[in-house]
This record gives sequence, C-alpha cells and structure tokens, in this order.
Amino acid sequence: MADVAVPLNSPASAPVSSPKTNITIIEGVIDAIRDFQGLYEVRVILPAADRYSKPGAALIRTAKRIGVTGEEIKIGCRVCGATRYFVLNKGTRNEERVETADSWFEPIER
Repeated sequence: MADVAVPLNSPASAPVSSPKTNITIIEGVIDAIRDFQGLYEVRVILPAADRYSKPGAALIRTAKRIGVTGEEIKIGCRVCGATRYFVLNKGTRNEERVETADSWFEPIER
C-alpha cells in the first residue's frame, strides 16, 4: 500500500494537543439549563465554523450549576456516552433493532 502525502498545513498533519484521551474544552454560550434526575443538564451553543454553517450544541451534565442562561463559558470536560437501543417498525415483519450512541460531556473537577 502506497503512502499518501499530507500537506504540512493540513489538519491531519497537526500534532494532537490534548494531553489526555477523551478530554476537551467546551466554549460557547449557555442556551438552556434544566434539572434532570438530580443533575443539571446545560445546553451550550458552540460557535459556527463559518458564517454559512449552523452552530453546534453540546450537552454538559453536572452536579453543580456552572452558569446562567446567556453566559459565555469555557470549561474543560470529559467526553462521556452510552449505547442506546430502539426498534424500528415494531410489530411488523420488518422489525429492526437499531443501536446508536448518546453522548454528553462532564466537567473536569478541580
């Protein structure tokens, strides 16, 4: 198999700067906060990549309140997730079990 040249200025050639696996920084504006099963679920709207793109959103689950709606935050988080199953076309001959993943972030405690 032949090696493929990667331009020096491409993202693929950039060194990974994250010091630990599954750790990231979430930066954006708090859009909503809700109390869910004894935890706070904080939805953060992330900056859009460019003016033609829609902004992303991230869900942070935390035991302590980390801000108020409309506040800009920048917080170190651990990437978390779980597998979820559901059934399509339930009760028919074409019943299909689908496996997907739910993802969220948890703040790194200091």
